[in-house]
Amino acid sequence: MNKLLCVFCSLMLFMGCNSSSMKVELDTYEQDIEREPRATFELLKGKQPVASEDRARHALLLIKAKNLAYERLEAQDSVGIMEAIGYYQKKRDTKQVMLGYYLLGSIYRDLGDAPRGIEAFNRVIEYADTTNADCDYQLMARAEAQKSDLQRLQKILTEALNSTCRAEYYSWKAKDTLYALDNRYGLICIYALNGNYQKVINESPRLIKQCLGLGDSLLAAKWASSFAWFYLQNGMKEDALKMLQLYERYDGRSYPMYYGTKGELFLAQHQPDSAEWCFREELKATDWNNRQTAYRGLKKVFELRHQTDSALKYATLQCEAVDSDYQHKVSEDIVRMEQVYNYEAEKEKVRQGEIRQQRMKWVAGLAGLVAIIVALSAFISFRLLRDRHRRNLLIQKNESERLKTQLAEKEKELAQEESKRREAESRAAKTETNVLEISTQLQQLEHEREELQRTLETLKAVQLNDNEPPSDQKERIQELEQQLRERDKDIKDVQNEMERKKRELLTQQEMMDKMESTIEEYREEARSMENYGDGVQQMRHQLTERKHATVRNWLALQKQVVKLHPSFIKAMRAQVMPLLESELRIAMLIRMGFQPSEIAQLMDRSPQMVSMSRRRLYTKAFGKEPEELKDVDDWIIGI
Repeated sequence: MNKLLCVFCSLMLFMGCNSSSMKVELDTYEQDIEREPRATFELLKGKQPVASEDRARHALLLIKAKNLAYERLEAQDSVGIMEAIGYYQKKRDTKQVMLGYYLLGSIYRDLGDAPRGIEAFNRVIEYADTTNADCDYQLMARAEAQKSDLQRLQKILTEALNSTCRAEYYSWKAKDTLYALDNRYGLICIYALNGNYQKVINESPRLIKQCLGLGDSLLAAKWASSFAWFYLQNGMKEDALKMLQLYERYDGRSYPMYYGTKGELFLAQHQPDSAEWCFREELKATDWNNRQTAYRGLKKVFELRHQTDSALKYATLQCEAVDSDYQHKVSEDIVRMEQVYNYEAEKEKVRQGEIRQQRMKWVAGLAGLVAIIVALSAFISFRLLRDRHRRNLLIQKNESERLKTQLAEKEKELAQEESKRREAESRAAKTETNVLEISTQLQQLEHEREELQRTLETLKAVQLNDNEPPSDQKERIQELEQQLRERDKDIKDVQNEMERKKRELLTQQEMMDKMESTIEEYREEARSMENYGDGVQQMRHQLTERKHATVRNWLALQKQVVKLHPSFIKAMRAQVMPLLESELRIAMLIRMGFQPSEIAQLMDRSPQMVSMSRRRLYTKAFGKEPEELKDVDDWIIGI
């Protein structure tokens, strides 16, 4: 056993040394990837790392180099990227996760799957931590720009406009001035596609002035010429002239593209002499890319003058220039391929000794390492699976017993409340009977009072007719008056008693209403506990296992939320627009009583990212950030 342990330790040490060597090698490739992407891609294709960290990093560098070399990305490239994303999500390395989703979106872009590409680029923004000073705004800008291109291809110009605005904003945050200006140019192009020419006329001078203010007159000439060419194609000669005059006023350096566009403007204004001068100035440039446009312009000039021989001459020269350009591009490709070959040979020569030594070490220890790892893995997996199964059974049994106990307690409390309600109903019935009896007694007293009143009035009438009434009549009158006062007092007492009974009856009715509400709450809670099964129980089980939630778990939770709170998801979609799937999952977990740390574990995210998502939910709904995160939870629970 001791010998086996020594062999295993030696092999682990050997693997650690090999991983360290691969890490140094990948560092070298990462330094060269921007300068020589194609050569780096060719070198990375021949590598097969062993360690998980090296495999994940190798996959990202390989696809990044392939993308930078303008090689078409393929469907099988997504396998390594998805594995790398999963690895870095477990390590909570958000920067590498952002890069992984950016490359995944690039793969979908080359495959023509625009919806999945847009979703992948959205995940880049979602994983960005803008509260951190080390946030990669440059990658965020490129993700938004790529998303804008896909949306423009799908003819979703409004969304493409918003994405381009965000790309420009992130570029300025990253202090990437050139990319910010490029996105501003893309924004103006979208205005042109929308047919909003007034926006193009208003925004294009500002872009040209920014380029000139930064001293990039070549870029200013290129874009000024592009805008002027666009205006000419749409018959806007005055706007084309203003654009060229703007460039001339601020800089006016003579670039071939500027001469070519100005020549086209002179042709549109029917000034062939000035146009010929501009095209000949363009032809003087050493850049071979401008020859065919200059020949084409001169051909138009001589056609306008009806000089057929000269027009035919320059048409022939234009065709030769096109053929020459094609051959020049082919020769450039050959030179680039030779450079890649030389660079590869140089790299391989430097690392030849290290690779040979590593290969020998692998051959020597591979057999023993595989046998030990397989045996240990099988034994450990068996023990872990057995313990996990037992623990799962125990947890499920305890959870079931706890729910049954709570349900029995709630049913007992419900029975007690119903008993109290019956007693309150009995008391209310007795009080109502007393009110009726008192009402009858009050009617009798009022009837007696009326009879006494009539008798008294009769005696008083007799007394008025007799000048000197007898003494017994006078006494009778006084007696009746005394009885009448007593009846008034009795009526008043009975009325007071009746008011008191009515107030008591009203109090008892209010108490019965409260009891009814309490009973309904107990019934609702009992029904909830009866249904409180699959969704939440599965999530609690995943927390116990320290795993994140699966697709099946989310479907069970959503089904339970719809059953217990039918209008919750619909209300969330109405208040939060647009509502992402991840944001809806966070809202459902909060509604079902999960804590932020539990939500982070279930969604395989950091607590900071969960907090950012909660703040984003509140901001989308109310247009402002919450003062405290507790406000977000109170709002979601109250829906």
